[in-house]
Amino acid sequence: MTDKRTTYLIERYLTNTISKGELEELKALTTSNYPAEDWVAGIDKLIANLHTVKLPDAPGGEDRIAAIMSKVKEVHHLPPPASKTSLTYWYAIAASLLILLSAGYIYQDALLGPDMQIAEAQPGKIMRVTLADSSQIFLKSGSRLEYPEFFADNERNVILHGEAFFEISKDPDKPFHIESKDVKVTVLGTSFNVRTDQKGLTEVTVATGKVMVENTSSQLTLTPNQQAVSAPGTELVLHEQVDAYLYTSWKDETVKFNNITMGKAMEILSHRFDIEVNITTPGLEKCLVRAEYSRKSLQSILESLHFISNIEYHYINEKTVEVSGKPCK
Repeated sequence: MTDKRTTYLIERYLTNTISKGELEELKALTTSNYPAEDWVAGIDKLIANLHTVKLPDAPGGEDRIAAIMSKVKEVHHLPPPASKTSLTYWYAIAASLLILLSAGYIYQDALLGPDMQIAEAQPGKIMRVTLADSSQIFLKSGSRLEYPEFFADNERNVILHGEAFFEISKDPDKPFHIESKDVKVTVLGTSFNVRTDQKGLTEVTVATGKVMVENTSSQLTLTPNQQAVSAPGTELVLHEQVDAYLYTSWKDETVKFNNITMGKAMEILSHRFDIEVNITTPGLEKCLVRAEYSRKSLQSILESLHFISNIEYHYINEKTVEVSGKPCK
């Protein structure tokens, strides 16, 4: 390891542009026999360059420095220097980083990775999020996405709470990872839906491309119109053939019944509005229905089907609807 490499790694960390591999390399220095004089030489060279660099122009640079200095003050009770233009200030930053590395504080989440952004879809709304790589994510009502403002050099990581449809930009050198509960989804470029409920059940449904899904017990590779289901503490369950549209149509805020059975139509409504729809008349599920609705409420759609297909409906509670009517053969 040369002092030039040390300088490079420290600067990358301070400016919040360090990759995961480089971060591991930097952390490994604290457990190696890396000579102290090389640390000093690296810091000297860093200071010679960094005191003229405007760190706030780098992604998260100012916040990263503040976090480092705050942690050093907390642990070692050292007041940070006041002037950001003096060499003493830059020595303090570099020395502070070395202190944190040596003490193991580099492992704390508060000082790792790019600044995280949070997107949360409001009740009754679908939120569209565009990531730094131009990937598009559609967040379902009440769902939350945590993502970096800028991705690392060799991978793209986000965290999902709830349900979202992903359209991932292709980048063979940067796999895209989604973490949701105890499930991890890995893709290079494709479109798919991820849904996690409050009980920890996670569904991954693929519309296009190929997706790898893994939990703590197993791993599966999915292709279009396949679905993996994960429950806490169990192996993934593969559903070989599903209708991806059934699980992804919610993102368009459009409901299409293209001469499908009433049973399939009720399944679409169930997924679209997160509600249980039960057909109580045997044979009604076989009736065909053709209709299209754009940005309509569940109440509006059911009322329309009442006139189109002569169905009756009533709410058992706010999450359950029963549908009845004349059966079909």
